[in-house]
Amino acid sequence: MKLRSQVYKFLDPIYQKYLTNLTINLFKFLKKGPSRLVDASSLPKSEDFAISYLPDTYKIEQPFPIPFCLPEEIDLENRLKQYQRFADIAKTTEHKIAIVSLKNVLIEFPSNLHIWQGKVIRDVTTHIRAFFLRNLEDLYLMLKLESILGSKKTKIEQECIFILGSFPGNYWHWLVQILPKMRIFDQDPTLKDLPILLPKDLQPFCKETLEIAGYLDRVIFLENGVYQIDKLHVCNSLFTKHPDITYAETVEWLREKLPKQENFTEKKRRIYISRKDARSRQITNESELEPILEKYGFEIIALTDFSVEQKIKFFQQAEIIIGIFGAGMSNLVFATPGSVVIEIFPENMIKQTYYVISVLLNLKYGFLVGNQDGNGLYVEPEKMEKIIEESLSRLNTVTTST
Repeated sequence: MKLRSQVYKFLDPIYQKYLTNLTINLFKFLKKGPSRLVDASSLPKSEDFAISYLPDTYKIEQPFPIPFCLPEEIDLENRLKQYQRFADIAKTTEHKIAIVSLKNVLIEFPSNLHIWQGKVIRDVTTHIRAFFLRNLEDLYLMLKLESILGSKKTKIEQECIFILGSFPGNYWHWLVQILPKMRIFDQDPTLKDLPILLPKDLQPFCKETLEIAGYLDRVIFLENGVYQIDKLHVCNSLFTKHPDITYAETVEWLREKLPKQENFTEKKRRIYISRKDARSRQITNESELEPILEKYGFEIIALTDFSVEQKIKFFQQAEIIIGIFGAGMSNLVFATPGSVVIEIFPENMIKQTYYVISVLLNLKYGFLVGNQDGNGLYVEPEKMEKIIEESLSRLNTVTTST
């Protein structure tokens, strides 16, 4: 105890205050328990609360083609088994979408917590830090709840909707998990014209997509803080507990709401998506691959250099797309059916996020595995050339489904 007191004494006052508040809130949590964390689906309907489920159930009905790859690929048998297991899960997973309506609800930015009658509505709340601390999720929510309840609140005397989800600063999360929630509200004539509450510090691409989709003039941008809203409508996640499963309704809505498919008379493009400006998963020997890519007519594109509208057009116009697993590949939702996609992974990673998008759009999906090289990965030039040649052979072939 004496040693802890001495350590505490030498801490910066800011950290002393933080530790004091943390300790107080921890004791409050232990005393009150998780009873103040509730799910909207378990609450009874009242004048201040309502939940309504959409009649349709989200599910994947398309067959899952077997991904193609090089026969000498790293850990090939195990990787293909993982794709098969995922396909079996995805084909049997269903999801119901609900709109939750709350009166006198609190929202806090930047955590995005929804608090109603002193409780966190857990199944419609999205919170950032808990994503990394899954086993401590309830503790995090309770500690945050105590902090919010004691904060100054700004009243918003309007009926509004709220769409934000985890990691809105990430292009994938915004484009595929957050923005398409507007589809749910657009279907309800009583909600489709209501103001939209969003934090002021959104990334430029968020505001650009809101403008393209025709929502920007309805947005009320708010500074970080706690807000009390007269009436708020939110929807639960568009996703199941499996984060890699996306549904056709989401993809179709994005393709309709953002720039539509054009009739291109020019030659189809072949694009390689570079992550040279990323902090991780960049190809460390990209300069070695450039002559091979150029030999087969590929354009090397760093997507951060372009607007959302330009990114969409790149993917619409492409017959072959090669890219490393990352947010930039989210634009596959705009790709033309029948196109070929090659996703590059580090050897210690396998994700089915874009495999699902490929299934939904009838894209011919393959993968290539690179060797870990620091924070990036090294791709053998010979393997890159082989997978490109395999891609070309797939352009006019029919794939086998599982």
